[in-house]
Amino acid sequence: MEIERFPLKVCPFCGEQAELMYDEADHREYTYVVCSGCGIMTQRFYACVEECAMQQAADTWNKRYETSN
Repeated sequence: MEIERFPLKVCPFCGEQAELMYDEADHREYTYVVCSGCGIMTQRFYACVEECAMQQAADTWNKRYETSN
């Protein structure tokens, strides 16, 4: 899977880069996004379909609350 296909915004808290992660727990595979600076992360998405879970994690990370100035 080409992780580069899922671009991520920088962390909204510390400004560092985020990483799309893939791991296994309880005999299931999960995908999530974690900040390489402060460690904040999205929820874990069950990767029954790996690409779908990666897209879900990336979309969740990139969704931001926008304020008007």
